Order: sequence, then C-alpha cells, then structure tokens
Amino acid sequence: MGETERKKKLRRLRIFEYALAVALAGVMVSLYFIGRAKNMEPKKFSSKADLELPGKVFVSRFEDDKLRLVLKGHDLDYDQAPGQATLLNPEIEIYNDKGTVVVNAAKGSYLNPDGNILLKDGVVINFQKYQARTNSLIYNVKSEVAESEEEIEVSGKGLELKGKGYRFDLNKGEMEIKSAVKGKFKKKEG
Repeated sequence: MGETERKKKLRRLRIFEYALAVALAGVMVSLYFIGRAKNMEPKKFSSKADLELPGKVFVSRFEDDKLRLVLKGHDLDYDQAPGQATLLNPEIEIYNDKGTVVVNAAKGSYLNPDGNILLKDGVVINFQKYQARTNSLIYNVKSEVAESEEEIEVSGKGLELKGKGYRFDLNKGEMEIKSAVKGKFKKKEG
C-alpha cells in the first residue's frame, strides 16, 4: 500500500508540474500580445552584443495588419556597429497588390540605416509568369524598388530579354532595363 501511495503522490506532482508549465506558457503568450497592442508605444531596445544564429532563419514583416515580407535563409550574422545582417541562401517573398515576388540568392545582407537588402551571387526573381536572373540587386524595403547596374536576363510569356542595368518598381509592376537591350518575342500560337 505504501508503494501505490508514492505513485499517487508522484502522479499528482507531475500533474502539478504540467499545469504550472501550461500556465507559464499562457502568461508568456499573453504578455507577448499585450506588448504588441496597438495603443502601446514601441520601446527602443539596445544591446552591446552581436548576434549569430546558425541554422534556419525565418523573419516576417507586417504592415497595417498585412503580411508584406517573408525572409528565409540560413546562418544569420548580425553586426550591431554598422547595423548590418548577413544571411546565406536567402529567399524573400514580397507581397503587394500587384502580386507576390519571390527572390532567391546565394548571399544576402540587410543594410539597416538605408533599409536596403543586398542580394548577390545567382539572384533569381520570379514575378507572375516571368523569371529574371542577375548577379546582384539592391532592394529598398520602403520604396519597394529593386535595382542594379548588373546584367540581367528576363524570360517568360513568350519573351526573352537581356540587358545591363535595371530598375524593378514593385508598386507599379514595371521593370526598366537601362542599356544594351536585346530580345526575342515568340508569337503566341493558337
């Protein structure tokens, strides 16, 4: 009988620990949402430490309660002094009224003071039914404009274009190729 009493006490203790863990998790979630309430003023947070996150990284940005940007990648390094973050194999999904743009590259950097994202080495841009390939681009998060002086190749919907230097305005859904433009248009059969 003594052994079953110990088992009952142990079971009650485990149930208590489980309930305590659930309650603490609930409090933490509540505090998170209270801190994100619309009427709360954002507080500046500063740290003297740099940040290194090995492995997979996922970041999202909301604006006016709408998902605007999703960033995925590996091995995030943040250097506080210049306010720059670097990421390997970044994939950026940009959402707006014109559609979703997906950009992939081998390396990416976020340049904090300017609000620019620099992508380089094998950049691929997918927008609607078009794909563009270039060596690098700079994307301004606020203006939603990507540009570079690098060569670019665009294909899709019966066209192939090459050129040097470009500006892609996501708000307008327009791309301008600046110079040395060559292209082919395929006649749509049907």
